Amino acid sequence: CEACGNIVEVLHGGGGELVCCGEPMVQLVENTVDAAKEKHVPVVEKVDGGVKVKVGDVPHPMEEKHYIEWIIF
Repeated sequence: CEACGNIVEVLHGGGGELVCCGEPMVQLVENTVDAAKEKHVPVVEKVDGGVKVKVGDVPHPMEEKHYIEWIIF
């Protein structure tokens, strides 16, 4: 939601329109152009019992105004 910041994930698409705060929601699009790929592209490593995900080959700085909150496979 561009008004309040709510984010939803559609697991099974159906008819209708997603609305929040009285306005249609806008679909987020992944950032495919990145000047610092070494810091933003997820690196997935298979380990015993699952996977380990790091954000970038170079550790990503996690700052108040610039951080990665979640990753969806």
